[in-house]
Amino acid sequence: MRTEKLLFILAISLASGSAAWAQAGLIFDDEAYRKLPLAAIRSRSTQNKKDLLRYSPKPPEDQGQIASCVGHAIAHAMTIRWAFQCNVTGEAAINSMLFSASYIYNQVKGVPGDCHAGARMTDGLRLAQSQGCCLESSFPNSQYACGRLPGETERAEASQRRIKGYDKLFEIEASPHKKVTALLTALDWNNPAIVCLSGLPATRSGGPSATAGHALVAVDYDEDKKVFTLLDSYRKNKGDNGLVTLSFNEFGQYARYGFIISLGRWDCDLPVTKNK
Repeated sequence: MRTEKLLFILAISLASGSAAWAQAGLIFDDEAYRKLPLAAIRSRSTQNKKDLLRYSPKPPEDQGQIASCVGHAIAHAMTIRWAFQCNVTGEAAINSMLFSASYIYNQVKGVPGDCHAGARMTDGLRLAQSQGCCLESSFPNSQYACGRLPGETERAEASQRRIKGYDKLFEIEASPHKKVTALLTALDWNNPAIVCLSGLPATRSGGPSATAGHALVAVDYDEDKKVFTLLDSYRKNKGDNGLVTLSFNEFGQYARYGFIISLGRWDCDLPVTKNK
């Protein structure tokens, strides 16, 4: 896992202007983000911290040729949180719990019928709260198509898995130190955090894109090395198997949004065997 690879991918996207962010697929909406409540997370504590990679799908889903990072980030975060709450760590078991990114993305993308259109994270989270989300096995993800919409059966399944709520981790204007501390604290308390990156310098367009970026899920950190580990749905087949790292300094500089979700009291009636 190498920080340089993630930064190179994002920098190349920005270098061609905001349209090049289509495959990543996050549309920023500062007004909607500012209206969200700030997460009420307790202070730093590593005593109960777990490695959330143990509860992550392996490998993370690949968004392929469509701009579905918003759907993938939400689906990955929901899967990890559910597996953690139910203490499920086996690879096959967790993969069978994977939520459908396409269920979310296909309904909230910015332009109907356009698979290169990004989506707003707040729209995706609002849908996950109001409709819920079905499993990927019920509504398979696609790397090439985005026109299919869920039917009555998929919606009925999704209604059983609605997230309880979602909060922002930090303010847009927060200092880099505060953003890093907020993410460290969220991970200390075993919250997979959806993070939205922007602001990398463009080499040809004259400035960073103000409207588009990329969404990932933070799952771990190494405080000695001062790096975060994140699940990445974009270009995962470049040797990192869907995992990338960002240094604390880079995260503080490039993170624009951060979110945590709450599932509420979901049961563990899974198509898997719960760990004992």
